[in-house]
Amino acid sequence: YTMSWVALRGASIVGFAAVSFETWNGRLVLWHFYVDPTSRREGVGRRLIEVVKAHAVDCGARHIWLETSSLNVPGVNAYGALGFSLTGADLTLYDGTPSEGEIALFYSRGVRAQPPL
Repeated sequence: YTMSWVALRGASIVGFAAVSFETWNGRLVLWHFYVDPTSRREGVGRRLIEVVKAHAVDCGARHIWLETSSLNVPGVNAYGALGFSLTGADLTLYDGTPSEGEIALFYSRGVRAQPPL
């Protein structure tokens, strides 16, 4: 099943996260994670990941996993700062798409082994 959350500042959405839990491998997949550029570096992403992590614990997930493009430098930097580690790459995932030539990067972080954010 999927879950999603929004981060609000007043009546404005400044962040969004959506996940799904894969029972076969105990992985919570972070499909969407966005923070409005005007709200970055203010803790919005960290708070969203805290909510995602709490949900992962509730689901019994062992890892939170995500994929991003090698061109997403702000995302790559943010994921590292949020406790994610690079776990793999795929040179062909985007073949035949508008993102052809980019490298898919895979990140994960343990749910129980990581200290709280």
